[in-house]
Amino acid sequence: MTDLERLWISCADALREQVSEATWRTWFAGLAPIDLDARTLVLAVPNPMTRDHLESRYLELMQRTVADTLGAPYDIVLEVQAVPPVAAPE
Repeated sequence: MTDLERLWISCADALREQVSEATWRTWFAGLAPIDLDARTLVLAVPNPMTRDHLESRYLELMQRTVADTLGAPYDIVLEVQAVPPVAAPE
């Protein structure tokens, strides 16, 4: 497991505590981390509908939760990827 995946698990666990289980399964369970730099967290989403829904209803919650978990504010970018990316071997 990469550091990025570990960071995302921490953020995802904090998000999961703030939404219903049905909301989690429907909108958040399919997210996967792609990249993290000094200001931006990029997450893969399975389809455009999920991206649009998360951006319109949950982006602020996601940004607050990531900032609280990682200790600094981050922009969140949602990229549509049908299959979550496979981590490159280290």
